[in-house]
Parts: sequence; structure tokens; C-alpha cells
Amino acid sequence: MIRPVKATCRHCRIEVTTFVMHEMHPLFPLSALIIMFVFGYLSLIICPVVYLISQNSIHRCSRCLQTLGVKKCFGLPDDPSQPFWHIKLGKCAILISRVYAILILVAFGAFSAYYVYSRPFQVHHRFFERPQAESRNLTNTWADYLTSCSGEKIIENQVHALHEFTQIYENNIVDWDGYYIDTKYKHRTYSVFGSEYFMSILIKMDPSESEDFADLVLSISQDAYKANKEVLDSLEKGDHLVFKARLRTMGNEFKLHHLKLLEGDADTKTLKDSGHTKDLEHIKVQDTRIP
Repeated sequence: MIRPVKATCRHCRIEVTTFVMHEMHPLFPLSALIIMFVFGYLSLIICPVVYLISQNSIHRCSRCLQTLGVKKCFGLPDDPSQPFWHIKLGKCAILISRVYAILILVAFGAFSAYYVYSRPFQVHHRFFERPQAESRNLTNTWADYLTSCSGEKIIENQVHALHEFTQIYENNIVDWDGYYIDTKYKHRTYSVFGSEYFMSILIKMDPSESEDFADLVLSISQDAYKANKEVLDSLEKGDHLVFKARLRTMGNEFKLHHLKLLEGDADTKTLKDSGHTKDLEHIKVQDTRIP
């Protein structure tokens, strides 16, 4: 426990009894980010504990409030006679031997690491990440998709449409075809680490949900772009495309249906130009939410 002490203030030049304030350790934000990345939802428990035990105790002059000394929680104790950690929880306080506290933290960290990485089944531990079931190939056509997940169905019953999408289509693979409208986004250079969203293209489907706009956005990773570079670099508005993609999100009145092109390889192309074209110059490209 850190107690006030008598000291001569180097600023006031008088002897005072210090008062102790607890401040956040400068490295706590970095530690919190690492803990969140490693332990996911468990960090909601770990971070407050780390914050409390890592606080620095600041001795200040009771007259001029200048800092006279800092007692850091980590490292060897300055006063061997009091090797304790004093943890405040509101109006309550916990006084624990520093050795026992370190042992408890090590044990808890080991248990957390085992819980996150060593369990024999999949553990959902990252923020904003939804566990996904294994993808399967669907025979459902675009027309079949519209019978349950079109804009009209969403307006009629959004809950039912979302249920149909999550139960049947989400994360599953379809073989569809449509007409190229525009490239909405594209990186100019390759990334050393790759890119999941290297470019996005707008597709007009048949039958269409709109007379004037595209129906879906097809996002393409860097690897998928490399595998289909010849086709993608020569696209013109109205070209008929056959593509193999994974359904990601259902569209609504504010955003397009979103699919992600499978990567394929040199022998298996996931994007083909059939050679047919259609006059779609009247189709508008609007600013909409695109992955």
C-alpha cells in the first residue's frame, strides 16, 4: 500500500506531507490493444484488472501540487518492507502480496491463452467477427434468390427475408451471370500482404430489380484479380459475365447485394466473359455503400 510520506518539496523549499494520486500507466493503451487482439472478448475482463494493477502512484506536494516522486507498480519494490499491491475498486480496496498477484496474473493469462487457442472446437474470440459455417455450392439461380431476398420481399417482411438469407444463402457459393456496368473501386498497386478487397465491380442482373441501376456488387481480392486479370482489364459496359462467387450480405434500399468472387487458379477461372453484350448505356452508377 502506498502511504503519504514527509518530504521537503524542491519547489516550495518547505517540509510537507505528500498526498498520493493514482494515474494510468503510459503503456496501458498499448497493452490494452494487445490484450484485445490476443484475447478478444476476454479482454473485457482482463483490461480493467490490468488498468487497476498497472496504475502509477504519484506523490505530490500538498502545497504546490508538484510531483515529488513516482511509485511504479511494475518492477522491484522500492521499499522491501511493503511489497504489496493496493488495488482500489470504488470505495473498496484489495491489499495483496505482489508475489501472489503476479502468480495469479500468470495463471489467469495461461488459462486465457488455453481457452482462446487450445480448445478442441472453434472459438469465436475476435471483435466484429461472426463464426461462419462451411460454404456449400448452391444450385439456386438469381431468380430463386429474388423470390425470398429481393427489395420487395425486404419491404414486405424484412425479418423473414433476413432469415431466408442467413439460412440458405449467406457464405454459400453460387454460379450466376450478369452484365458488367462499372468498376467502382480498384487499387492501383499490389500489396505485399494481399488485399481482400482489391477492386469492386457493379453487375446488372436479369431479371433486374431496377430499370436504372445495377443489382449487385462483386468484390474481388488481389489474388482473384491476378487469376482473372485478362478479363477484368478488358471489360466494357454491357459485357456478359459468368462468375462463381460467395454471397456475403443481402442488399436493401441503401446498399447493393454483395458477393465476393472466388479466387480460382490458372486452370479454373471464376470469372468468364461469354462474348455477348447488351446495350446498357442508360444504366446509372450511383454513390452507394460498396464493400
